[in-house]
Amino acid sequence: MDFYEFISQPYVLWFLISIFFMLLEFGIPGLIVVFFGIGALITSLTCFIFDPGLNIQLAIFIVTSLLSLLF
Repeated sequence: MDFYEFISQPYVLWFLISIFFMLLEFGIPGLIVVFFGIGALITSLTCFIFDPGLNIQLAIFIVTSLLSLLF
């Protein structure tokens, strides 16, 4: 597996998105963006284990982001 195949895996992309959101929190005050990072990280773990479709991935991201924001 070369680098481009590895980076195009859904769990890697969601992990990179989660890192982006976590780092973005340092620049944007208010402690809101970190919850999107948590949602992306949970989606990344789910994609690593189960390999769901794109619609399921987006649903997991939205639900886990909202749940982490509420709790």
